[in-house]
Amino acid sequence: MAIAANLVDEGHLKAGEWSAALGAEISAAAARGEPDTSANYFACALRAVERLAQEKGMTNKASLAAQKQAWIEAYENTPHGRPVELAAARGGRGA
Repeated sequence: MAIAANLVDEGHLKAGEWSAALGAEISAAAARGEPDTSANYFACALRAVERLAQEKGMTNKASLAAQKQAWIEAYENTPHGRPVELAAARGGRGA
């Protein structure tokens, strides 16, 4: 996952802690009976990087929720075939 690689490259995370967090998320998903698919791997990676970013004080739960909602709105307001941009959030502003 490019976000995690960048966080490691920039020194915000250690490779070992990223690996351990991802492994823990994958193990937890398996314990819940989630399928071993690429989509689920991505979900595990996202949960791991979000958890580490919060633990390191890079973000918080409210900020993550707001960003997720902004991307959802941007996706929903972007015409088919156009790149999704945050400017498209909230009714198509800037689209």
